[in-house]
Amino acid sequence: MKQLRIGITGAFGFIGQELVRLLSAQGHDLVLLSRSAKKLEHQSSVTVIEADLSQPKPEVIAKFTHDLDVLYHLAAELNNPLSMHATNVVGTQAIVNTLPKKTTLVYLSSIGIFDFNQGNTIHEDSLFKPQNEYEKSKLAAEEIIRNKAGFKSVILRPSIILGQNMKSGLLEQLVRLCQKKLRLRVAPKVMANFVLATDVVDALLLLGSTKKAIGQQYNFSHDLPLSQFLSFLEEELKVKNSIPIPARLFQQLLKFFRFIKLISISEDGVAFFSNTTKISSNKIVTELDFEFKADYRSFLKEYVNCTR
Repeated sequence: MKQLRIGITGAFGFIGQELVRLLSAQGHDLVLLSRSAKKLEHQSSVTVIEADLSQPKPEVIAKFTHDLDVLYHLAAELNNPLSMHATNVVGTQAIVNTLPKKTTLVYLSSIGIFDFNQGNTIHEDSLFKPQNEYEKSKLAAEEIIRNKAGFKSVILRPSIILGQNMKSGLLEQLVRLCQKKLRLRVAPKVMANFVLATDVVDALLLLGSTKKAIGQQYNFSHDLPLSQFLSFLEEELKVKNSIPIPARLFQQLLKFFRFIKLISISEDGVAFFSNTTKISSNKIVTELDFEFKADYRSFLKEYVNCTR
């Protein structure tokens, strides 16, 4: 296997850590961008460049991107609206401005940039309509990447990512409901737009090593009916004789608790429980022969055991 010089932003998140582990094991030279070089134990094949993407210095970003064969741009601000645009948009612009022509940029975007009210299935050519500042910043970053002439890039748009070491308020909420023996009664057509982190890592590695993917965007989700996911969760928690609660009533309660600031949940989080939109991953499956390998039963079994 040819040894490559590979850059990674967001290398200390769960997805980034897995990429570092796998790519390092393959013998590639890695260059990581981080606000703190102290996060990584010394490895001869890993170089850490200290930088803050919310306040990017061109000379530092240029040092990071120098001579890269592939760059996985995973870093993003998810929680702080004050630094969201700076990190996700200005930071991406700084990277694009300094990237060598030989480099393939693999950008981790979000499925939330689409309009979920326009149809039953989201495809790559569906209408954009981001609902919050985070999704707006991801779409703006995509536009910077797509509009750069003479530039090699590929974009992956995952749905809600679930991982063993990734905090998910939504999943924690579902676990608490089951533990309280409350069973959401949802219609069979309500979909859980989830994808497992291990599949996201596999997809990123595929996109970074496949010339056919250059210039393309891929939606990425491993959907299943929410009722099925809840059944899997109840099985792993060994919940019996649960009390059914209509999903619509539950949503109204969430809205009320959100209004009085008793809980912190986004509008998207409330809408999740009545979402009937599916996300098509057909493009990456048919064009690049991607195969989803992770399964929700195994994931939930490990997740539940780790949280007990």
